Amino acid sequence: VCSSDLAWALAREPIAGATGAARIASVALDPLPSAVDLMESLRSLVHSLSAQGVRLVVLPDLAGTDAQAVSQRELLPLIEGLSGETNTLLAVLLAERAASTFKTCYLVGSGQVLATHRQTHLTAREIAAGYSPGDTPPPVVPTEIGNIALLAGSEGLAPEVARGLKLRGAEFIAWSAGDLGVPLRTVARTRANEERAYVAAAGGTGLDGGGFVIDPTGAVLADTLPGRTMAMSADVHRMLTRWNDMAPGTNPVRDRRPETFGILFD
Repeated sequence: VCSSDLAWALAREPIAGATGAARIASVALDPLPSAVDLMESLRSLVHSLSAQGVRLVVLPDLAGTDAQAVSQRELLPLIEGLSGETNTLLAVLLAERAASTFKTCYLVGSGQVLATHRQTHLTAREIAAGYSPGDTPPPVVPTEIGNIALLAGSEGLAPEVARGLKLRGAEFIAWSAGDLGVPLRTVARTRANEERAYVAAAGGTGLDGGGFVIDPTGAVLADTLPGRTMAMSADVHRMLTRWNDMAPGTNPVRDRRPETFGILFD
């Protein structure tokens, strides 16, 4: 099944009211130099959210532009343990040190890694810091709350990446954004509206950062206060991701015409 067929099939798939609902959250947090301090902050936030019935928590980019930042070797086992303790899905972007150093997004559930994705679009500062780009598209992962897509850092600034996620069935886009140098709230609203998908975007605590849950029309369901480490959650329903009509007579899924794309490369 091609991606456009999958998105169109999902748009026609019935959802029972009780099975399509979930509570999701985003966290505004600045990376801390100490793995111990960072995990204590995450532990407090995630346990509190879990007690409130949150099923998915999106954490920000915890690597930033420091290729020597606390990496997946130190943090990932702790995040896996936190996921297992709280029965919560966690999305986070960490430094991954392999043959090269990558910025890698992880989706963790039930105490284990469900999916990974190496950030493909890097800023000049990230390249200068020694990070290498990944070379595969972000994944869309079926979970108990719906299809979760991973979006890493500055990938969210490129509309084509999010569009590919929608066409492969994304219902929730978990965007571990970090510090992008542009207002995260504005871009997250745009991506949600364009793709008719929920976007949970997590950044730093500065004026251009924050944590947001955006519905498929671009409406802000939850947002954090500037300058504070905090999390906000919202109740969502997958049914709204099936409604792909935008302006009258415009449906970005049903009305796709890939045969016309060639004019972009002439």
